[in-house]
Amino acid sequence: MNKVMQLGLAGLAGVGLWAGATVPASANGRNYSAARSASVRLIWRARMGTHVYHNRATGARYSEHLGVRYGLNQATTGVTWITDAHEKLYNRDTKTEDIYYHVHNQNETTAGWIWRGYLVPGEPSGATRSTPSSTTQGLTLADFTHQTPLPDSPAQQAVAELGHGATLDPQYTAFAQYLMKNVLLPAPFANPNAVSAWMAEDDDPGDRPDNVLLQKLLRQHGIVHFGYGPNRYQVMYMRETNQGWSSYMNLEYHNGPDEGAYGIDGITSANYFTPVKIGYTVEFLPNHKVATLIIMNYPAKYGQVHEMENNEDIPDSDD
Repeated sequence: MNKVMQLGLAGLAGVGLWAGATVPASANGRNYSAARSASVRLIWRARMGTHVYHNRATGARYSEHLGVRYGLNQATTGVTWITDAHEKLYNRDTKTEDIYYHVHNQNETTAGWIWRGYLVPGEPSGATRSTPSSTTQGLTLADFTHQTPLPDSPAQQAVAELGHGATLDPQYTAFAQYLMKNVLLPAPFANPNAVSAWMAEDDDPGDRPDNVLLQKLLRQHGIVHFGYGPNRYQVMYMRETNQGWSSYMNLEYHNGPDEGAYGIDGITSANYFTPVKIGYTVEFLPNHKVATLIIMNYPAKYGQVHEMENNEDIPDSDD
């Protein structure tokens, strides 16, 4: 059994490192905030498997209810952290739900709770690091499996206009909101006031700089392949004037369902989008601009319909 696994099992089977014995000697009254502790409510807390992380140079490490701040993350960027528990907290101020991981170093002398957005996958100290081109550098879709998206009435309205059984998928929408705020809005697109970028078929962004940048950013967060079926996505990001934004999904991108697919493998007008996972978010910006991001995952059978269309095997609906 490797050293990391031994440490992880010791943390799980021992006296409960994460259940209260995490206050370092340097923590004192100056690091305690009753207001911060009262600003959050525990939703759940549970043990978790052993994973290895390093932290970004932002944020801080806390006690389990955020009352005590143990230290700033900029001081521990070289530490190898090992997980043994996680918790979800409701923030009363921002009305969001955030997941924190309880982590400890390899010799269990330092520990605490860190928001998972500040953690990146790592390897034990001394391990040889591999750097494939597809290595993710941030949160991925899987990190939002149990995440509740922020309320987004404009997105709900747009999906309602799309119709044909379309609904927002919570996981995909929470992921879209994360990408919008933390990745795409700060990204250096050629013209930040007018962006139209999408994942390209055959994963080839062509020579459009905005497409190239979008696909590079998506790859860093686990969205790699265009298409239909598992782990294949269709993504479009736009920044434009807010005129007509709510029609974006059905007029600009989809133009409604493909009627040629009706009757194929149970696909109808009423259920066309029902099995499609849709993540969508709308962000209003200064100067009458609006940014929209859509992430969709179609079942594989829709790819078969697409191929038949390209081969002109589906007769025109007027025939």
